[in-house]
Amino acid sequence: MSRMHGPSIFLGIGLGIILTALLGGLFFLDYSPLPDEAEIIRRANALGMVKAEAVQVEGVVRKADGTWSVTVSGKDSINGLAEKLVDAGLLSGELEFEIAAKQLGLSDPPAPGKYVVKAGAGAREVAEALGKEPAAE
Repeated sequence: MSRMHGPSIFLGIGLGIILTALLGGLFFLDYSPLPDEAEIIRRANALGMVKAEAVQVEGVVRKADGTWSVTVSGKDSINGLAEKLVDAGLLSGELEFEIAAKQLGLSDPPAPGKYVVKAGAGAREVAEALGKEPAAE
């Protein structure tokens, strides 16, 4: 076997570095950074999209601290309340809440008043919160 020629090795390495730099440069010619949150919101507003907090459901309000204020009138049935909670975005489905309310023995309609529900609460936690005394105003 013959020995490798030293200058040829350096020439090959140098060509590899130059080729890599050229390909990298070509790749980044069309590079644009991802838009920040403000730009995404601006584009969404231009398309007519609204924030989830902007959707108003009577009697269900998301507070700044993430908790929810649920106002129950004397006319709200469990089914109607479940529909309102899903429309507001507090719950993902009506049936789970209705089952939890029935299991917990929640009266239909629930006692009127204002209730506070923790952020991220599931259907059972919401039903438990509505089974307690209404929050003081």
